[in-house]
Formats: sequence, structure tokens, C-alpha cells
Amino acid sequence: MRAGTIVAGFDSVGGQGMLVGEGEGRNCVLAETGDYFRLAQRLEPLLLDIITGDLSSWSLLIRNGRRFAAPHTPEAEEKSVLEFWRGVLGECAIGKEGHVPQA
Repeated sequence: MRAGTIVAGFDSVGGQGMLVGEGEGRNCVLAETGDYFRLAQRLEPLLLDIITGDLSSWSLLIRNGRRFAAPHTPEAEEKSVLEFWRGVLGECAIGKEGHVPQA
């Protein structure tokens, strides 16, 4: 999304609340988990537009995807992962600066 690519997939647990498949805030192409036929139907217009070289009808989806992904920088991801593991392992395993203490 951050690079302007169109994301397509299923509305599984991992994307709930982030991936929007319909409406003004649409930022991806979604189908119900496991519904391969519906996903193919939803991808058909995109694939036809790619073949013709006209993605103008997808500009809002692309813009929404970029807007959604903007705060998800590598630095933010690193911070999130460290916070997660601090919660699991505690400060003793991962120091305050994000470094693993040497034995």
C-alpha cells in the first residue's frame, strides 16, 4: 500500500479493522475468507484495467491505501515489535534501548 500497490485478499483476522473493502475509505480489494470465486470476481475489473493501462478508476483506493500505510514506517514497525516482546519477555530479556543483554 505504501508504494501505491493495490492490495487484494481475504478479510481474515489479521486485517480486520485495517483493510477496508468497500465505501469511501476503501483501501484494498477484499472478499470473505476462503471465497476464491468472489475474490476473482472482484479482481477482474482491476486486471482488465491493468491490461488496458488505465488505473484511473483505482486512484481513490490507491490514495486511501497510501494514507493508511503512511504511519507504518520501518521505525514504527521496529518499535512495535520491541514493545510486543517486552510485554511477553519483560525488560530483563530486552533492555530499554532495544538491545538484548549479552551473557
